[in-house]
Amino acid sequence: MDSLHLARGSGSQLPRTLANNLAGPVDVERQCGVSKDGVPCARSLTCKSHSMGAKRAVAGRSLPYDMLLAAYQKKNQAKQQSKSISSDSSTGH
Repeated sequence: MDSLHLARGSGSQLPRTLANNLAGPVDVERQCGVSKDGVPCARSLTCKSHSMGAKRAVAGRSLPYDMLLAAYQKKNQAKQQSKSISSDSSTGH
């Protein structure tokens, strides 16, 4: 068994930053990316743990944070609408 599985099963938890780091590199186009102790945050662009200013200061983004966030929200809104439409049609409403 890997160490992540053992830590979850034994009741002791890996630090969240270590668990996030095990998942692979952070894509600053889709993820928060704010570094804490040299480890970038792997949460989504809508991360509530870091300030907007900190997320705007992340280096390596192809577009300003606000533009990436707007595109992310638009994409998720469209996904929610299509999910809502498909559930309405399956229930007969």
